[in-house]
Amino acid sequence: MKQTTAMFTFVKKKESEDMKGEVYTFVGENTLPDRTRETLPDGTEIEGEILSKLVLDKDAACINDESKLGGKYGSYRTVSLFHDRVQTGDYSLEEAGFAIPGSAVVQEMESSPGNYELLVDVEVNKHYVSVTYPDHTPEKINYKIQ
Repeated sequence: MKQTTAMFTFVKKKESEDMKGEVYTFVGENTLPDRTRETLPDGTEIEGEILSKLVLDKDAACINDESKLGGKYGSYRTVSLFHDRVQTGDYSLEEAGFAIPGSAVVQEMESSPGNYELLVDVEVNKHYVSVTYPDHTPEKINYKIQ
């Protein structure tokens, strides 16, 4: 069984006049299994997880809906790199990037017909400072993506 690759697989870089930073297109999620059912060495049972196309469509609709803003846990359009907000409990921290409203598209995967992927454009947050990994600056994130 084919399993998904790492989340946020880089697809392409875009030049954008209306954005101040660089814009990248990523695969945010897909319908391939994230992991298969298994038993870990310590005996923990892991259920497999497969997202449906309906879930991808709903997520795309949320990303594209400019009328909605995030709640106390941050915007659903933020891209977390190390989950600093969750680890520290400080929801005022900046996130590593932002999904661009109107950019989310669900399409069939060329590499796996019958499966779908959610493509989304993301801009790196130029104000990002990681609490847990302070060496990951916006410049370093851009460099690692490229």
